[in-house]
Amino acid sequence: MKRLLTVLLAALMLLTLACQPTPEEEPIVNRADSQAQEAIFSTTAPEMRVFPDRWDEEMVINDNIKVVFEASVEAESNVAHPIIEISRTSYDFETVAGIINAAYGNVRLREQEWSYDELLSALQMAQRGYYGGIDDSGEIIWEPYDGQEEEIATLQMQLASTPTVSTYKDFTEENLKLDGYNDFAVGLEDGSDIIISVAGSESEGIRFLWCRKSRDYGIEKENWILQGDGIPNKDGEVGVPFKYVNITQQEAETMAEAFFEQLGQKNFALSSAFKARAVENGEVVSEGWQLEYGHALAGTQGIAYRHYSASGIFETDETAYVLPWEPEEINLYVTENGVESFGWNNIYVIGEEVNPDVEIMPFDKVQTRIRNYFKYALAWTEDAQREAYGSSIVYVTRVALTTSVSQVENQKETAYLVPTWAIFYIGDEWRRLYGDESVLLLNAIDGSLISQYPGEY
Repeated sequence: MKRLLTVLLAALMLLTLACQPTPEEEPIVNRADSQAQEAIFSTTAPEMRVFPDRWDEEMVINDNIKVVFEASVEAESNVAHPIIEISRTSYDFETVAGIINAAYGNVRLREQEWSYDELLSALQMAQRGYYGGIDDSGEIIWEPYDGQEEEIATLQMQLASTPTVSTYKDFTEENLKLDGYNDFAVGLEDGSDIIISVAGSESEGIRFLWCRKSRDYGIEKENWILQGDGIPNKDGEVGVPFKYVNITQQEAETMAEAFFEQLGQKNFALSSAFKARAVENGEVVSEGWQLEYGHALAGTQGIAYRHYSASGIFETDETAYVLPWEPEEINLYVTENGVESFGWNNIYVIGEEVNPDVEIMPFDKVQTRIRNYFKYALAWTEDAQREAYGSSIVYVTRVALTTSVSQVENQKETAYLVPTWAIFYIGDEWRRLYGDESVLLLNAIDGSLISQYPGEY
């Protein structure tokens, strides 16, 4: 509740306008117009691009708020930055089967949507109720919920009609019809099952694939748990750092690299790594690393930018497009036993290189543009709402050259991958309470804002 209140106060503070001086340069919003398209095809010599290692600076907005740049600058100097055309696709059976077979080897399709053990586990959870926190004695509180008795009765009927031993058939398109939302299971050669979910929409097709070890399986990051929420660990402790992560981050990354080789994917790079844990049937079953990957072209970092919060202080124009182009991302949960779950969102077809070396803004002009965006956003904030939010300092912690999707005017099937600056920032109070950063995206070609959530203005 406290976090929700803070979020709402932040949104109110940062979206309310007051009479303050206008900065010397207003933000430019990324548009898919002819001028932007022309810039995509311009070229320059790669030796012109030199980037510093850090950006350290303080910028006072007014008497009550300032921006502190204590940022690493992550960009490779003197390299070409290509523009790549991409086109829409979706998960059909052939694509799904290729990924599953590459990840797990030869598999068989389970004939039962729910196995006997899965139904039994679901029944036990329904009988137990919802997790309601911890009482004063340290015991878990399980609470009843609306429809609990009906759900228990349904599960009991399903359990009675389900064989105790699962049966399998060939994993073929004839046996598995993908219809926009499917939950199914495949059997591996070692006798275990993998649960697979695909989802999408009628307009876009199937755009989401998630594979995990069990049906009731969730991943929780350590920084979420440190806020005091979540179920206890196996020692009965709540809100404490994870102490059963049995591999290093580097070991997890090495396992992930081998997994990407199995998938035949070379266009992704690590965006972020967090200690995480897997929760199954209301219990913590493992601790490891959540690794998030985004697209990375030559000389850029992989940033899965939709995984970062959007505070609302930077607004983009409500330009209408036929369909949104959300970024393609892959997320892995890795333990000492290997990759235990992975999700692949918004699959695209990588097309031709339409420009081998696009002209991007010099970094000093990028810095000026970033300063002006913060001045414009924060100078319009009323003191009372800023006081309610609690942040008097905004820290810029990282400036990384990455890749994002640039939409094409009047096109719904084609877009471009373009070099993009990702600027990570956080307020001092938000940093103290939660540690979750927000991200600002700037087109590296013209410095315009890029929507973090395209098509969701």
